[in-house]
Amino acid sequence: MIKVETKVDAEIQKILVNKSYILSIICIVISLIGIFFYTVNAIFVKADDIGYPYLLLFIFTLLIGVMIVFITKKSMQMASKNKNVNHCEFNEDFVTITMDRNGENVGTAKIYYTDLYKVKEKKELLLLYINYASVLPIWKKNFSKEDLQTVRNYLNIKQPKKKEVK
Repeated sequence: MIKVETKVDAEIQKILVNKSYILSIICIVISLIGIFFYTVNAIFVKADDIGYPYLLLFIFTLLIGVMIVFITKKSMQMASKNKNVNHCEFNEDFVTITMDRNGENVGTAKIYYTDLYKVKEKKELLLLYINYASVLPIWKKNFSKEDLQTVRNYLNIKQPKKKEVK
């Protein structure tokens, strides 16, 4: 049995939402560029039909991007306020997770590895997807090297082969 503890804080939240945050910034930039060119076209070309659907599309994309940025910022603020800690006990066939919020035990779950939706290994984290939308992040730095390899074996995570230096 391998025990590990992970504080679910703003740092983990930032890693988890980083991709959607970047995509939302890209949406905002593209929308602003589109609105700018639409406005320039409307002022200087003065065409009767200058494509109102495009303007609506750019405005809609801008609103979606701003909304996603707002939601991700809010989730990071909430994560930094809450003192959530996940205690995981890895066994050969299952992991037991005990969740603490502000020092109080709020739940325990026993999850068989075969019931996991997906398992990902990132540079700093192991991500155990309970289902499509719920993920259990675990800091890899909290494992010893041997324990991390054992957990990888439990979860059937294939390590990329190191390239040989010639």
